[in-house]
Amino acid sequence: MPSLRELQRAFARAVFEGDEAAVAGLIRARGIPAPDRLSVYRNNVLGNLRDALADVFETVHALVGPEFFDHAAECYARRTPSVSGDLNDYGAGFPEFLRDFAPAASLVYLPDAARLDWACHESLLAPDPEPGDFTALAAVDPADYPRIRFEVHPALRLLRSPYPLFRIRRICTDPAAADERVDLAAGADCLVVARPGAHVEIATVTPGQFELLAALQRGEPFGAACDRALAVDPDADVSAWLHAQVAAANLTGWELT
Repeated sequence: MPSLRELQRAFARAVFEGDEAAVAGLIRARGIPAPDRLSVYRNNVLGNLRDALADVFETVHALVGPEFFDHAAECYARRTPSVSGDLNDYGAGFPEFLRDFAPAASLVYLPDAARLDWACHESLLAPDPEPGDFTALAAVDPADYPRIRFEVHPALRLLRSPYPLFRIRRICTDPAAADERVDLAAGADCLVVARPGAHVEIATVTPGQFELLAALQRGEPFGAACDRALAVDPDADVSAWLHAQVAAANLTGWELT
């Protein structure tokens, strides 16, 4: 008699790989042959995972259509079973899967579109932080500004792509833009995904702004973050950028270190 661990692994192989030999004899038929019972269970499991992916990756779904998406999603699900009881956790590896998925090789922008979809999903589910007191910044000596570390909103996600990703997603998700066209050579996008209220918002920023936010998100002090931004955009008005991020609630607190 196999151990529980061995039985679980064998059952997983039967569901995701179709290898039923080790478990077929352990399933009670009760009027329905064991292979048919496994088939029903397999279809339900894979269907749930496909639906979970379709709910998250709406841009990808719109780009490739339902039949192609279902095929890709099932291939991913068979290779990547869920390891969490919460389907909201499922799909983090889908962008990387699409990068190596041969049928999608001609859609060079598809993995980045999936990365943006997942960033929106993560942003939507991120916790709400306690609001910080930015009025107290007025009392900080300007000489100490470089030592300030800002707290970035947990929902903030940053994404850079060599493709016009913002426009691609807009065409896929906004009916008013459905007839627009995209020039893949139009230039790269630096995107900020944020959730200032109940809804996720996507905005394009300059490379300098992107570097500033990325440095702050990594926990670097303001002085080092400014250096990174100015290395990309020497004429940047970093002070104005900072005020804009505070006003947008992308920065939620600070401390002097």
